[in-house]
Amino acid sequence: MSAQRDPIKQWKEDFFLEGGLHPHLWKLKGRSLRHAAKVLADRFLRVFERAEADPAYAHEMPPEDAKELQLYSVWWLLAGLTLEVLAKGVILAKTPSSKRSAKMNEIWKPRTGHNLEWLLAEAGLADEVQQQRGTLRALSESVRWAGKYVLPKCKDTVMDSPLPPSRDTVEIVEELAERLEKACC
Repeated sequence: MSAQRDPIKQWKEDFFLEGGLHPHLWKLKGRSLRHAAKVLADRFLRVFERAEADPAYAHEMPPEDAKELQLYSVWWLLAGLTLEVLAKGVILAKTPSSKRSAKMNEIWKPRTGHNLEWLLAEAGLADEVQQQRGTLRALSESVRWAGKYVLPKCKDTVMDSPLPPSRDTVEIVEELAERLEKACC
């Protein structure tokens, strides 16, 4: 008697392989992450810019505003994930569908999976990688650990100096995300 495959299990495997490798789904997820990052940026930048302009406010900041500033580290995580997911979508869009499964195995490897410099270069934004290397490294570290944990697994991976909150950094991420979305599909 031959063993029959469970049809539900087969459907799940087929959906995972076909759906997960479709660039459009990566673009949709990237857009969701981008929107969430924008919401957080608007909130922490409002408070940060007010504190920069008014030292008295900075010293006597209400607790609810201080909480808004804490959204900054979560923004780094979402901003990094936004670029990562969109870049992976672009890479998949550039890859023939018959080779996407192998390409996903390559971009999920530890050395490349959260490495925004590598992912953006693979997605065709090598010039931007050169110009924004420090920001991309900070975003990669945020996705790897800094946006999620208190400490990394190894003391050698602690960032030298996290970038301070700035509208410029938010705009850099927005510009890169826009370019990736347009290139995706």
